[in-house]
Amino acid sequence: MIRIIADSTCDLSKEIIKQYGIKVISSKVVIDGKVLNDYDYDGDTLNEFYNNLDTMKEAPGYQPPASNNYLEAIEEGVFNGVTEFIIFIPSSQQIDDFPKVVSDALKDFEESNKVPGIKVKMVNTLNVSQGFGYTVLKAAKMLKKGSSYEEIIESCEANKTKIKDLMAVPDVDFLYKTGNVTKAGARATKMLGITPVLKLGTTGKATLASKMVGEDKVAQCFANEFKHQADIENSDFVIIGYSTDEGRALAVKNMLEKEGRYRGEVHVMQMRPAFGAHMGKRAVTIYFLGKHSSIALFDIFRFH
Repeated sequence: MIRIIADSTCDLSKEIIKQYGIKVISSKVVIDGKVLNDYDYDGDTLNEFYNNLDTMKEAPGYQPPASNNYLEAIEEGVFNGVTEFIIFIPSSQQIDDFPKVVSDALKDFEESNKVPGIKVKMVNTLNVSQGFGYTVLKAAKMLKKGSSYEEIIESCEANKTKIKDLMAVPDVDFLYKTGNVTKAGARATKMLGITPVLKLGTTGKATLASKMVGEDKVAQCFANEFKHQADIENSDFVIIGYSTDEGRALAVKNMLEKEGRYRGEVHVMQMRPAFGAHMGKRAVTIYFLGKHSSIALFDIFRFH
């Protein structure tokens, strides 16, 4: 039996997590000194969180799960007959502590449990939020179709650098507040009435995408980028994320199907606090499998 483990910053919906039997461990987000369980937020509680973002005095902080959380998840799985584990982590380029946290859990498991035949593999997805979640969901879909442990790992390792992301962040005041753009940059985008469209890439460094667009042009921009970059044959699903405005995400979905002529699955899901707190209100994102590996240039976004 195979079990997939990830932390809550994969930003997959609880419906998807339940449907595919993914084991999720909660990370923490720190808002003005208050430590919150990222995974606890969903639906009304998540909307309330975003409504209170304007009162935030300091840039949000982040804490990964403790290694003991992973150890307990592995031990509980072994007790229930799991013999093969795949632990997915977000990009260690963006969240420094994660590899050590999981490695410590694996070391503790090996030292304290003498159960033969147990396999545990850690996969650094090289992405965060639903880009990270894309790899997790891809693995879960393969598992449901009957793929082997080795096939799932091979596919994830081969495709993780090809995940494309676009992030439209109209709340430039919030980007400035969290230290992700300069004051001059925020002021300029507001004066011109444009929305920054960023791409994060796989190295922890983000850059401006092909253009900055008017807020009403975001869906068209995403559809155009999808047409040019997507590996249509292998992109059997797309993830569209949003912070506060589901309507903006649905507009992207409609444009993707109309202009991009996409006929695969489209999952529309809300970001949880750990990532969404950095994006601010009205942010919308898209993740899909591209034709080539992603390389970013300028370090303007990073979890702190």
